[in-house]
Amino acid sequence: MLSIHFKNNPRHQVLLSVSLVSVFFITAITVSLLSEHYSGKNVWHGLTPSGDHNFWCERNKVTEFIIEPMNSWSDFSFFIVGLLMMYYGISDLFFNDPIIVPKNMLVKHPLLTITSAIANIFHAIGTFTNHACR
Repeated sequence: MLSIHFKNNPRHQVLLSVSLVSVFFITAITVSLLSEHYSGKNVWHGLTPSGDHNFWCERNKVTEFIIEPMNSWSDFSFFIVGLLMMYYGISDLFFNDPIIVPKNMLVKHPLLTITSAIANIFHAIGTFTNHACR
């Protein structure tokens, strides 16, 4: 079984943690650099806005790379939660003691946590894209 191979190796847990944190920072830095690079340039000039031109809680910055910055950046909270859930799901899948049966359903069935993590990450990407380029 694959979990037995990873069980007694704490380096794998550290590697998993570093990998997930790296994914977050690489994504955040990439989006920040793109936003800075395209600042003041109308990269969306060929697109027409959906619905009316009113704003909901943040005025659209139609000449910026990220049209609704606060709505877009707040979506990173879903990304962070997704990465944390991914960490705990993978940890539960590979590093739990197979002899002790946990009572917690998410620990007992770590694929539920991993599936929820994937859903949170896709939700973050989708809502960020929605708010960034309406």
